[in-house]
Amino acid sequence: MNKKIRMFMFLIFLVSVIFVSGCVSDSDGDGYADDKDAFPEDDRYHSDYDRDGYADEIDEYPTEYYYHIKCSNCGGDGIVTKLTTKTVRFNIDAASMENTGFFNPNYFFYITVTNIDSHEGTFDVIGYAEDNGVKMWEDSKGFFIGSGETHQFILNYDADEEMDSFDYDVIAPTYVQKEEVTCPKCGGTGKR
Repeated sequence: MNKKIRMFMFLIFLVSVIFVSGCVSDSDGDGYADDKDAFPEDDRYHSDYDRDGYADEIDEYPTEYYYHIKCSNCGGDGIVTKLTTKTVRFNIDAASMENTGFFNPNYFFYITVTNIDSHEGTFDVIGYAEDNGVKMWEDSKGFFIGSGETHQFILNYDADEEMDSFDYDVIAPTYVQKEEVTCPKCGGTGKR
């Protein structure tokens, strides 16, 4: 009886293997099913995240199709110019609140911003106060801050009482950074 059970289990295993291998095709035998393999006829490669036609295993830019599309013929100087929008870096040095009114509250919010980037531009500070979850006040100020410079933004609101919460956002300027990269195609030269 024990022999019959083992033989039966072996037959089930054999049928399962035949069934599975008959259903899942792997033309190049690399262990990745053809429907999941970006290169089903080439056992050296299997993935192409950015769908640029270059295997991730050899693609210097596996998530950026841009380089290969622009360099597809390997002609010219082989240089790709990539434009990237960057945000000017900054520090918030201080944020505080002061009530200058004795009988009539008069609140001032001070937010000190330092531009720590080599680029400059207009920074915007948006302040808002909430009371019981309802936005009761909002104000914004903009100021041009040069590289390495600091500016104190002063936001003011009149209120009968201090709100439950005060918060603010600093919106920094952006700039476009130009980067020239040699196409990774054609042995890294970008040329034929």
